Amino acid sequence: MSSTEPIVGMINDICVFDGSGVMMLALDHSQIPSYFIPALGTAPKWCSYLENLTAQALEDPFTYDAYIEQRKQEKLEAERAS
Repeated sequence: MSSTEPIVGMINDICVFDGSGVMMLALDHSQIPSYFIPALGTAPKWCSYLENLTAQALEDPFTYDAYIEQRKQEKLEAERAS
């Protein structure tokens, strides 16, 4: 069982990719958030890195937090460079 609540907008529709744990939400906003829920299935080949992230998160719950911090740092550095 999983609960998903988008940050902005209301959910209008849900698209679940057959045989995978990836789903996307259609909101009444311009954003289309995507979610990976391993209990629904494996990650598709085109985003297989999600399987690695999930395995790492199970081994060390703080791995995902470190990944998010790294992405934030990369984004800030890219903004400074431009």
